[in-house]
Amino acid sequence: MNTSNAEQERKQDDQDLIKQTFKDEMKKPHRIDWADMIAVFIGTVLGLSIRDAIDTKRSISNGFGRFCVDVLFITIAILAVQGVFAVIRKMRQNSKN
Repeated sequence: MNTSNAEQERKQDDQDLIKQTFKDEMKKPHRIDWADMIAVFIGTVLGLSIRDAIDTKRSISNGFGRFCVDVLFITIAILAVQGVFAVIRKMRQNSKN
């Protein structure tokens, strides 16, 4: 009988915690990092341009292999642009200090 009450209390506490978590998350404004979004857009455009310049459709006949190479180009381009943006942010913070 004692374990049943303890189990019910634990379940109730878990439900209360979940409800409180949802309430807290809904109250907090979710800030959009515009610099990151712009970096992803520029990186995607750059990666697609590199893919078209290399012309993976002509050089790779396997569809899955071509897809993997295309994703690799786009991912590398996005990471490179995000890295440049991070360096610029760090330089701006250092200049303010």
